[in-house]
Amino acid sequence: MARTPRALPLLLLLGLPLPEPTPTLGYNIDTTHPRVLASDAGGNFGYQVLQSKDASLLVGAPGDQNSTGQLYQCAVKNEWVWGDMGEADSAQMPYLGMVLESDSEDDRVITCGPGLQRTCDGNLYVSGACYLFRGRLERPQEVTPGYVDCLKGNVDLVFLFDGSGSMTDEQFQAILDFMISVMEKLGNSTIRFAAVQFSLDVRIEFDFNAYKENPNPRMLLGKVRHMKSLTFTFKAIHTVAEQVFTPKRGAREDAKRVMIMITDGDPSDSGDVKAAEKKNIVRYIIGIGNNFAKDKFGILKQFASEPVSQFVKVLDSFDKLKNLFSELQAKIYDIEGTRTSSRSSFHLELSSSGFSVDMSKGRLVLGAVGADDWAGGLIELQGDPAQEIFIKSPSSNGEKSYAVKSMQHQNRTLYAVGAPRYQHIGMVVVFQTHPDSTNWTDIQHIKGKQIGSYFGAVLCSVDMDGDGDTDMLLVGSPLYYEERSGGRVHIYHWDQARLTNTTVLQGAMGNPLGRFGAAITQLADLNGDGWADVAVGAPLENEERGAVYIYNGHPTGLNTEYSQRIEGATVSPGVKYFGQSIHGQMDLGGDGLTDIAVGALGEVFVAGLGDPVAGFPRSPTMHFLPKEIPVKQVECSGAAASQQGVQVTLTVCFNTVRATVRYRDPPFAHQSRSLPTSPTGWRWMPTARNGQRNMSRSWSILDGEHCINERLQIGNCIEDYVTPINILLRFALEEDNITSWLPVLNPLYNSAVTEIPFEKNCGKDEKCEADLKIHFHENTSKALLVSPSDALQVVLKLINDGEDAYRATVHMPLPPGLSFRKASVLERNVQARISCNGLVAPDTNFRNLSCNISHPIYWGNSSILFQLLFDVLSDSSWEDFLELQVMASSDNERNGSLENNRALLQIPVLYPVNIITKSPPRASACPPQIWLLLPRPLAPSAPHPLWPRAWPGHSHLVCSLIPLLDVTVFVVVPDVFLKELFWLPQGVQTDSNVTCHVRKDAHSPCFNHAQSCLSAQQQIYECRLGELDTPSVITVTGLLHDASEIQESSQSPFCTALCFTFNTHKYSLLSNDFMQSQVTTEVELVYVMNYLPIYVGSGVGGLLLFILIIVGLYKCGFFKRNYKERLDYGNGVGPAGASPE
Repeated sequence: MARTPRALPLLLLLGLPLPEPTPTLGYNIDTTHPRVLASDAGGNFGYQVLQSKDASLLVGAPGDQNSTGQLYQCAVKNEWVWGDMGEADSAQMPYLGMVLESDSEDDRVITCGPGLQRTCDGNLYVSGACYLFRGRLERPQEVTPGYVDCLKGNVDLVFLFDGSGSMTDEQFQAILDFMISVMEKLGNSTIRFAAVQFSLDVRIEFDFNAYKENPNPRMLLGKVRHMKSLTFTFKAIHTVAEQVFTPKRGAREDAKRVMIMITDGDPSDSGDVKAAEKKNIVRYIIGIGNNFAKDKFGILKQFASEPVSQFVKVLDSFDKLKNLFSELQAKIYDIEGTRTSSRSSFHLELSSSGFSVDMSKGRLVLGAVGADDWAGGLIELQGDPAQEIFIKSPSSNGEKSYAVKSMQHQNRTLYAVGAPRYQHIGMVVVFQTHPDSTNWTDIQHIKGKQIGSYFGAVLCSVDMDGDGDTDMLLVGSPLYYEERSGGRVHIYHWDQARLTNTTVLQGAMGNPLGRFGAAITQLADLNGDGWADVAVGAPLENEERGAVYIYNGHPTGLNTEYSQRIEGATVSPGVKYFGQSIHGQMDLGGDGLTDIAVGALGEVFVAGLGDPVAGFPRSPTMHFLPKEIPVKQVECSGAAASQQGVQVTLTVCFNTVRATVRYRDPPFAHQSRSLPTSPTGWRWMPTARNGQRNMSRSWSILDGEHCINERLQIGNCIEDYVTPINILLRFALEEDNITSWLPVLNPLYNSAVTEIPFEKNCGKDEKCEADLKIHFHENTSKALLVSPSDALQVVLKLINDGEDAYRATVHMPLPPGLSFRKASVLERNVQARISCNGLVAPDTNFRNLSCNISHPIYWGNSSILFQLLFDVLSDSSWEDFLELQVMASSDNERNGSLENNRALLQIPVLYPVNIITKSPPRASACPPQIWLLLPRPLAPSAPHPLWPRAWPGHSHLVCSLIPLLDVTVFVVVPDVFLKELFWLPQGVQTDSNVTCHVRKDAHSPCFNHAQSCLSAQQQIYECRLGELDTPSVITVTGLLHDASEIQESSQSPFCTALCFTFNTHKYSLLSNDFMQSQVTTEVELVYVMNYLPIYVGSGVGGLLLFILIIVGLYKCGFFKRNYKERLDYGNGVGPAGASPE
């Protein structure tokens, strides 16, 4: 039937960067019309599927404990029909069909049931049975690998139990209960029992005859009474040997003789056990109680068989007898003789052989997971009739041989063996076989990582190119758990002679319990590219409906993105466990296309390749004119409106072929059209001639080459004009409703990528070589002041003496105490900008400040001066010095010019302090004015009784807000007071008992403007206070006395000054206003005269004058009476009534 031309939709995305193609949910496997097979075999139909070389399909349907497993063969005759159904003689094979395997080189098929059970002398044996077919399921060859014959052995066992009075009735009853429990559990066997109690006497409670007649331990021991006396142990052992192990008591000649003695203390008698040794009685001793705590073998070893460590068991309480049965049972089985001496306990009795099978190149290898006490092993069948070769597991745990898969590499035959329970994480062991011998050598152990993931439960060896050599090994971890997806498939490639994990496959998100990797199989080449493909089943995804993933191969391995995900719900709404088994190697429909069989719960779905694959032998070619984008036309060097951008012509050429070469229909044609998209997340994007950022075209293409043209507009003001513009071309076939059989494109090969480069102005050689130089500018902060209010200023100059530098960057490691604030350009000779960000450097406490300089291009022969400001965090830890380091780099730095790309600067780290010096508030210590009243001595040479005298002088207060180190105080004291007074300084004292010394050098290192108050003659005292953590008072004292005869009063100021120094390498003063202080006292000298002689002389002279006046008046008759009367009369004063004469 002729094919209708098909559309080839073209999707063109332009932008940076390019997103990866999203995997499609559908490819060329037709899921719309699957063939469905079902049977009345029950829910396990479809547990295994296998395509046979005769174009038939084999389906395994294992049963359970109550049903028989089945194997079905379905043939194809135009439609799916039931062919002859072969059913093996599986009356005892409930798990038949659990394993299906075929040989790739012939038509042999094998199916196994690993649950072949039988009882041997009361023990359950589990092996397996397999059926080997050639072609159809007729006349199979039955093999029973790992089958162990039941070899029965007789055992006569005597319980010799202590009945002494040292134990209570409850303890004695515990011994009876233990013996009853053992006899009941081992009753259905060839073991016969007898029981003997011993104390002072020895009493046979029942013998072998009694047990043979009535093997009911509860009745036999129901009337036993506690003897409660001494412990005659040697006597009891002798009685058992001579009187119980006799034919009269029912002992058998061919039976192994076993005695189990239970006691709680030392024997009360003495003797030996020669009678027991003579009759080869195996003696197993159980000691109970604290009597055996110190030396558990010391007392009991004289009764036990050799080696003592295996035949003596000490328990600290009677309650622990309940947990002793399993150990005792193993001892009895070893003694029983049901196994030959060359075998360990449970070698192949529980082998479950056939749990896994590999059949390739004529070799048949089966897994025996239960061999060697569930350590696992392999059984290789060689020859006809088949001869078994057992391959022992290299370790003792993990159920090895859960999965087995053969590999070919470097002319070697290898086998990968899965042990998913090894140490709970799983392991895969790689064996190398030797063609000339039966030796197997384990050469590599690959361990899982997650506990409980069942790493190694599923194995698949893949020959990608069909050359016969294994290219990779896929290891399934179906129980791997992650919050969003469950199950993993690990891909291992060869690295020399070993397998190395390269990548991991995982299922769709939202299925944490999906069991991705429960089935893995190599498929035939589905897409016609010449490389094998792989299918992975996830039967519990989508609420247990299941899903199957298709992964396409390529020359270097396997694509990690699936090309198709087939959900079980889309195939059949009610399906469950879709993908529990998969096989796809054959063309079952006769159309030249591979069909895939997928097993589900009770169903099998067969889907064919719905469409042939169309593809391109090489990627479509794309060409541009112009070949490079001129940078000057797209950079932001002027007004944006003045830039018109660049127009580019894109030419795309396709060469269409059919990838599925087996498809026999005529060639098909294509008609193309576009699928419009709108890329987001980018500030600019090239536009097509329609003004949009994607293009839409449709055209028809037949087999062969076809080209199209499209114009693209590159906009102006592009930020990145270094990285080429990537062009992504996507194309897909257009669907129609006319025909149902359409060709398809491979979704992993439906795109092409190219790029349009920008023009480089790098001279004739078109190779830009930058020459960057960087150094610290003088305006950089001279010190780091640890204060939140202060900022560190770093000024750098970057020079490019070479050609254009691409992605020029300045790096500066920052300690934790610096916080980047901003960057600014101070000077530049070209258009330049700077942007910085801080990133934490790995494995260090430093962050790395990275500043981009004029990205993407820092032009040649240019320079830039820029400033970096940092905030200082005061709560950080600092060293004495801060080392600043800057590095300049670019993508194209010239070789040999890197020595100037780095600059170092070391500045001191200072802590701010606030120290104050002033006069203290006490007036008595620092008087503002003093008057000295100095009376003149009576004689010039006679000293005054109160002279000389001490004067307290001045006091200065020095305090700091924080503890300060290396503080030194300098005090200036004058030598001269007044010219009439002599001033003798006594010294300078501190309240911290620091001695102050007079400096020999009269110069002070810290005084400045206070010099004006000082006299020409002075002394400078130096007081080294050291650490200043509390206020300190500095006091100046001295003596005063007269220097010469005082002639007159006078007045003069007396001034002392103080300043200080400290460790300026570590501290910085916030303010200089209080670095020094001075105290001035106004001294007034008052000259006081001696007025006593004047007072005495004046008094004496006044008295003499008064006497002379009195004498004169007397002489004049002043004191006579008549004279007085006349005076009075003369004044007109007389007696009353009298009148003058």
